[in-house]
Amino acid sequence: MFLDRDGVIIEDRSFVSRPDEVRLCANVEDMFDLAVRRGTAIVLVTNQSGIGRGYYGWEAFEAVQARMLALLGERLRSAAPLIHATVACPHHPAEGMDGFRIDPMGFRKPLPGMIDFALDRLALDRRRSIMIGDRDIDVAAGMKARLHRSIQLLDGFDHLRVVDSASETQLRRPMSEPVSAFLSRHVFAD
Repeated sequence: MFLDRDGVIIEDRSFVSRPDEVRLCANVEDMFDLAVRRGTAIVLVTNQSGIGRGYYGWEAFEAVQARMLALLGERLRSAAPLIHATVACPHHPAEGMDGFRIDPMGFRKPLPGMIDFALDRLALDRRRSIMIGDRDIDVAAGMKARLHRSIQLLDGFDHLRVVDSASETQLRRPMSEPVSAFLSRHVFAD
């Protein structure tokens, strides 16, 4: 399972660069709980142009990551590694500083480079993998990588856009249905 970070795991607060800015998205623990119970590998693929624009550095990115993992561990009461790998792209074609405008690996989403890199390095099966993000570029990266399915969070985990090679569907969670049941049926369905 490939996840975007900002807007999926943590609230997208525009260039989060300090641990005290980290707030987990509502119901994210339900997704992680299901993934951990199923033994699903979780890979974070995140555009981090704030690095390339000079807003913050890799150390700040790592501090935010550490805080995110600590908060997830507290919510899930788990010491197990929740994220198996993180691939981050610091480049931005228009606003990146020198050395950060050209993306030689094709990592910046909507390109599939980060996903392809992780699939190769971790020997994951693309036909069984999914991408979850909050933007069109996340869905595009998942589809370009030929993953089984890409899911866009339109309103947190309550309204999903599900895309595969044959179809596109929008789904709304009935208020009476627990988030975990909704995700189990639509995100983790085979």
